[in-house]
Amino acid sequence: MAPADSRATGLGLHKAVVYRQGIKYPHRRNYEGYYWFSRTAQHLWYESLTEYSALMWLDFSKAIVGISTQPLRILFADGRSHYPDIFTVLRDGTQALYDVRPQSLIDDKAAATFAKTADLCQRIGWPYQVLGELDLPMRHNLEWLAAYRHPRYRPPPDVRETALDYLSEPAPLIDVARVVSSGPPAFSIHFVYHLLWTREIHADLARPLSWNTSLERGYHV
Repeated sequence: MAPADSRATGLGLHKAVVYRQGIKYPHRRNYEGYYWFSRTAQHLWYESLTEYSALMWLDFSKAIVGISTQPLRILFADGRSHYPDIFTVLRDGTQALYDVRPQSLIDDKAAATFAKTADLCQRIGWPYQVLGELDLPMRHNLEWLAAYRHPRYRPPPDVRETALDYLSEPAPLIDVARVVSSGPPAFSIHFVYHLLWTREIHADLARPLSWNTSLERGYHV
């Protein structure tokens, strides 16, 4: 038990084990499992596909150095309790708390709980956000790129430099794949996808990826 003030930032919640897991029963509509979080090389438990997508988005978009799922139970003054979904620590030391819920499933009770959680996080000094469902093009693109997030797909230094040097001006994905391979583009496309995942190469992921997708130099997050 810890008070809801700045002292909570010293609890090391990014190292917490899962505090609560859902009850398994036949014909459940939600899917649970483990997501391999590439930034910390750890498997994180999730209890729905929306949480899976949220972890994937955080893995891609945030400079996270510590993360845990279902890490704590909040006891409010009125006796109610809440189990937030994700806790993170960013590279700059910022700690943040997330809940995950599709917008269509946020009823009055959930909205009130999230509002109380936001007030608590403000007292502690944690940014707080409720993550919903990703738009379909973004989700599909991230699911595709996430297949290449493992370091085994990282290009050798010379290949990486060749790709980035070529992108001094924007170019189609297929041209970049050809530049980094002496054979067909399919032989080297995994290198390009990995650089897209690490955001060293940038593309508009709000639109479906294709051979004609315009790429440009990006940056690490």
